[in-house]
Amino acid sequence: MKHILIFLIVLSLNLSAQSYRSLKATLSQDTENLVTISKTASVDQAIDVLGRISKQAINKVIILDQSMPVPVGIEITNLNWYKALEIIAKLHNLELVEKEEYIKLIPQQKFSEGEIPDILKGVDFKTREVTISAIFFELDVNKAKERGINWRTLFSKGGADVGVRFGETSSGIYDWNSTTESKALDIGIRGDVNVFGSIAKATTLFNFLESNQLGEVIASPQITVRDRVKGEIQVGSDFSTREKDFAGNTIERFYSTGTIIRVTPYVLNENGKNYILLDLNVERSSAIPGQISTEIKKTKANTNVLLLDGEETIIGGLFINEDKKERTGIPILKDLPWWVFGIKYLAGRDVVSTARKELIIVLKAKLNPSLYERVVSREKNLIGDKVEEYDQQIEKIKSQIKSK
Repeated sequence: MKHILIFLIVLSLNLSAQSYRSLKATLSQDTENLVTISKTASVDQAIDVLGRISKQAINKVIILDQSMPVPVGIEITNLNWYKALEIIAKLHNLELVEKEEYIKLIPQQKFSEGEIPDILKGVDFKTREVTISAIFFELDVNKAKERGINWRTLFSKGGADVGVRFGETSSGIYDWNSTTESKALDIGIRGDVNVFGSIAKATTLFNFLESNQLGEVIASPQITVRDRVKGEIQVGSDFSTREKDFAGNTIERFYSTGTIIRVTPYVLNENGKNYILLDLNVERSSAIPGQISTEIKKTKANTNVLLLDGEETIIGGLFINEDKKERTGIPILKDLPWWVFGIKYLAGRDVVSTARKELIIVLKAKLNPSLYERVVSREKNLIGDKVEEYDQQIEKIKSQIKSK
C-alpha cells in the first residue's frame, strides 16, 4: 500500500509538471527538436525555422510582431528549439506571449493585447491633438436692451456669415421640485473674417462691454484634447446630496454645476485639407437647495460644428434668471426697525427684481503638430544649423586665405 501511494504521488508530480510546462514538455533530447542556427542568419529566418518545428511538435505557430532582418548575433548549436527561441527573444528584447493556438513575440516595451489601457488604444506617432480655447462671457440682457446693444449684430459685422439655429425648449424632472430648461441658440460664423478676425478681438469686445457694466468675462480656459477623446471644461462647483443605495445605505453623491463644456474633436482630412468636427455639449446650471429636495436649474445646448484649422464658433442663448430682493423707499426711514412705530412699512417696500443674463461662449479650435511632424521639424532645424555652421567655417577659412 505504501509503494502504491508513493507511485501515485510521483505520477501526480509528473502530470503537474507537464501541465505547468505546456510548451516545454517537448524539451526532450530527440534530434528532431534540436536546432543549429548561424549567428549571421536573420531573426526572421530563425523564427521561420523555429515556427515549423513548433507547428510539428506542439501544433502552435510562432508569430513575430514586426519584421526583424537583423542578424541573430549568437551561434546556436544543437540546442532545443524552445531554448533557442527564448535565447533569441531575450537577446533582441522580445517577450514571449503564449496563447492556445500560437506563440507571439512582441517588443518588451509594448503592452500585450489584454493589458493595453484604454487611454493608449488608438495612439500612435501620428496622432493629432487639438487645442480648444474658450471665452465665457455673461451678458446682462436687461442693461443691454436699455443701451440698445445687440451682440449678434456686433458679431455679424466684418463680412462674416452668421447662421442662427434655435434649440427646442423642454422641461424635465430631477426631483419632485426640480426643473430643467433647455433653450439654446447656436451661432456659427463662417467667412474670411471670423469673430472680427481673431479670438483676441472678441476679447476686446467683451472687455468693452464689461467696462460699461453690461456683463463680465467669467473665464478664459484653454484645453488640449487628443483626436476622438472627450475633453471637459467646468467653471463652477460640485454639490452633494444624500441618497440611499439598493442596500439601504446612505451615500453622498456629487453633481457638477456651473458652466460646463464637454467637447470631442474629430480630425478629418479630405483632398489634403484638414478640418475639425467638434461634438459640443454645453451646460449652464445652478443648484438651489430646498427643504425637501434640491432644485437644479439647467440650460443645455448640443451641437456638431465643422471648423477649419484656427476657425471659431459662437454658442449663445444660454439664459438664466436671477431673482434679487431689494428694499426701496425713503432713505433711512425705510430701514428702521419694525418696532419704531411701524414707520418702515409706510416709508418703503420690498421689491423682487429678476435679472436675465445670457451666457456667450466663443470657441476656437487649433490643430497641433503631431509627434512625427515635430520630430521631422526638429531634424530639419538641426540640419539647417549644421549647414549654417559649415558655411560660417568655410567663409572663415576663405577670409583667412585672402588675408594671407
